[in-house]
Amino acid sequence: MMIRLNNKGQSLVMFICLLPILLLIVLAIVDVSRMVIEKNKLNNINNIAIWYYSNHKEDDDVTERIISLVKRNDENIINVRINKDKNTIYLDKKIDSTMGKIIGISEYEIVSEYSFADDGIKRVK
Repeated sequence: MMIRLNNKGQSLVMFICLLPILLLIVLAIVDVSRMVIEKNKLNNINNIAIWYYSNHKEDDDVTERIISLVKRNDENIINVRINKDKNTIYLDKKIDSTMGKIIGISEYEIVSEYSFADDGIKRVK
């Protein structure tokens, strides 16, 4: 006489064991996606700011105007540096991390640096 075992419980246990790993992978994907979106946003703001600077660098109040332009587009930017000697603009921003809080990193720093010369605008960082 053969006894048939019920295997339905085994699948449930495997699913419960793999669920935390799947959730960590999803959180990592969401975190990296947010970083890429914020980096792209920061680069776009910096591209606009360096274009404005290249067209108005002779103005007296160009630094204040660029800082105002940057802050209007994203108030979370913590550092705006304009180097008039090298014709560069440096932007720095920190964003909260979802996945990083699990591994001990509470926020990520995103940096964007653009410069311009006679041959055009280029991204440094």
